Amino acid sequence: MEKTKAFFLEQCARYPTLRPQDLLKALHQSVFGCGHFISDKAAGFKLLQQECEAPGPSAEIELLDGDYCRLPLGYLARTGLSQETLFRLFVLSAEEPAVSGETLQDKLDLLLQLADEQRLPFSHTEMAAAVTEWKNAGFPLCRHSQDFR
Repeated sequence: MEKTKAFFLEQCARYPTLRPQDLLKALHQSVFGCGHFISDKAAGFKLLQQECEAPGPSAEIELLDGDYCRLPLGYLARTGLSQETLFRLFVLSAEEPAVSGETLQDKLDLLLQLADEQRLPFSHTEMAAAVTEWKNAGFPLCRHSQDFR
């Protein structure tokens, strides 16, 4: 869990406008990868194409807490990587099994502990409310906060 703790703290340092939902999104991506793109391949590829229409800055690949990374879509234009190739990588990575529910809960407990220790840029109450809402909804894909975007 030390790696996970370092990941959460690094996210807070890297993104000064981070909100609780942004940490949950990063955790979702770390645990579940890009499986949300894959449940319907045609719809997933269309979603990728739509997101590529406004790719934003051409940042570098960012390692997440686990086997996955965050690839800013501006990276495609900078490197020449095609949308088709990226989507194929999504499909292949989605074939890997996700971590267990117990592992996810351990990571959430650590996140709440960090909030309780005042090591996050928001209160324990805010983080606990976001975690409870996410858990009660069945851990759906999170969107970045407006501040993060």
